[in-house]
Amino acid sequence: MRHSCLALAIGMVLALFGGCAQTGTCPAEQAEVGGAPAYESVPLAAYSATTEGQVISVSTDLCDMSVQAADGSIKTVGLSSQTIVTPAGGGRGSLRDLRPSQRVRVSYRTYGNIAIAEQIDVLSGGEAQGRGGAPQAAPGPKGY
Repeated sequence: MRHSCLALAIGMVLALFGGCAQTGTCPAEQAEVGGAPAYESVPLAAYSATTEGQVISVSTDLCDMSVQAADGSIKTVGLSSQTIVTPAGGGRGSLRDLRPSQRVRVSYRTYGNIAIAEQIDVLSGGEAQGRGGAPQAAPGPKGY
């Protein structure tokens, strides 16, 4: 009985995150239970973790991104409208601001074998390009 419940729960997670729709919404965005994303209601133990590294890819539909850590390991995380993006300069960013080559710190929760980003802090690289502006020159020393 316990194994069948676990198999059912894993099946629910895989059904939700089996692939991103090209229609502009991710499977995580399509299902809610009690006002919260459905993946949060799946009866699997969830744990939080953080990874820091360089963005190597962001899916065109903004459903997931991959980050390569300093040790060479690659972590792919799902993205949702509830993912908070903080630009290097502070303030509030958007998933559309994420670019390959940026250094980021990603806080995520793992449900079974599915990782969902809760917060992404951009540490450096590409801040201005994400908002359509040109990169700004660094200010000179004070008084110059």
